[in-house]
Amino acid sequence: MTTASITTLCAGPSESTQATVSRLVDLATRGLVPMLDERTRLFCYRLNGEGGGIVREGLSPRYTAITLMGLHRLEQSGTQSPIEIKPVLEGLLSGTDWVDNIGDLGLLVWLCAQLAPGRLEELDARIGLRNALQRYRDAEKGQTMELAWFLTGLCYWGLALPVHLAGLKALALDVYGRLKNNQGKHGIFGHASRRGSFEGRARGWIGSFADQVYPIYALSAFSKAYGDQEAESRALHCARTICELQGGQGQWWWHYDSTTGRVINGYPVFSVHQHAMAPMALFALG
Repeated sequence: MTTASITTLCAGPSESTQATVSRLVDLATRGLVPMLDERTRLFCYRLNGEGGGIVREGLSPRYTAITLMGLHRLEQSGTQSPIEIKPVLEGLLSGTDWVDNIGDLGLLVWLCAQLAPGRLEELDARIGLRNALQRYRDAEKGQTMELAWFLTGLCYWGLALPVHLAGLKALALDVYGRLKNNQGKHGIFGHASRRGSFEGRARGWIGSFADQVYPIYALSAFSKAYGDQEAESRALHCARTICELQGGQGQWWWHYDSTTGRVINGYPVFSVHQHAMAPMALFALG
């Protein structure tokens, strides 16, 4: 269903799915090159046209971590990255003051597990992963996407270094339990816990597309790491619901109601959601 949707949206009548994917990968790869700031070894938020040229807007350690994982996957597929990965990774790990929320911590663990599993114990000693849930406000608020990133990081750590699986299980179960509390009976995840904060009670039940994709991915990883069938079933429930709600041209939508399982904002999401995040999650579950 997902592959057909992608092809419908971006391929010409004679273009194969593989050709479409190759074209989009090439487009993304070329677009990343000017987004790297050589001095800081960080990627910017976006490129903007200004005064007849292109300028970088902001710098983002978070986007840098995500980009490095993408470039790593590019090389795993047999294509050389146009950007040398190791110096950027070393720059990101050289100082971790930018990690001020559970989501970014999860991304960093996820990144290290994929690219440098030997650095995980050092990272744990520097940041203190075991009590991270008590330190960060997004964890306290039960924010779905960020908790999913953290759970994914923990699971990939255990999968990369199986000797650590048992020691990480209690923490992973804690995060999994928090995510479960955000999932409605129709499979849709809300944005945050509805227990506690006014913000959570006011809009915690509204889940963005990212609030569906990353839990699907995280629960798939949790099931793989710990053989948990309930987690797999929960991921499948969410995936089936968003597929049933998909638009006639393959559109994924912006906001969902976790209490009714319906779309509440039908505006189509960004191309990164359409062509990357949705396939990423559904292929992981598959």
